[in-house]
Amino acid sequence: MKKQIISLGALAVASSLFTWDNKADAIVTKDYSGKSQVNAGSKNGTLIDSRYLKGRLTSLESQFINALDILETYHYGEKEYKDAKDRLMTRILGEDQYLLERKKEQYEEYKKLFKKYKEENPTSKVKMKTFHQYTIEDLTMREYNELTEALKSAVNDFEKDVERIENQHHDLKLFTDEMEEKATSRVDDLANKAYSVYFAFVRDTQHKTEALELKAKVVVCQHFFRQFSCVDF
Repeated sequence: MKKQIISLGALAVASSLFTWDNKADAIVTKDYSGKSQVNAGSKNGTLIDSRYLKGRLTSLESQFINALDILETYHYGEKEYKDAKDRLMTRILGEDQYLLERKKEQYEEYKKLFKKYKEENPTSKVKMKTFHQYTIEDLTMREYNELTEALKSAVNDFEKDVERIENQHHDLKLFTDEMEEKATSRVDDLANKAYSVYFAFVRDTQHKTEALELKAKVVVCQHFFRQFSCVDF
């Protein structure tokens, strides 16, 4: 679904572009302004020290990527998850839009400063950065924290949606290791009970031997499939 990450003109973080196969038109034609959960006044807080800004932006980039990766999970390809995925995508892009707007504001200021610089240094060979090349230079700690919380909240809400969906559609639930262990244990118990009943009534040595051989094969098969289920494709 998603090709290569990184922002809708900003992810001011890396100033690249979120691009989705079959989703690009929907993304660029929708307006995500005002969808962010970052408070309007947060940009007036204390700026992140320039020594740490790059690290914070890299952290934000990772958080965006991790949230987007959830949408790629094969398990969520079923139609029942569509609305939940759309809500998560809207939340993610709302926060990305906030960064994009901040980048636009700062880039306009940068252009003014660069123009003044060129007027004062007409022979300078320094070239003005394009919007794509420009990286956001000012971000407050409040903005960073609220962006982080917004993304975390979006993912948590998606997980709640998934839980609700899977409670309504039990066939969509993943077979977890715990569930597998319980199922295997139950099968083992039933098999042992069946063998106990069989041996209690069968007196013929040959049939008892055949039953033991069959049980051994079942144990081997169970072990094989347990090992096979652990293989990471």
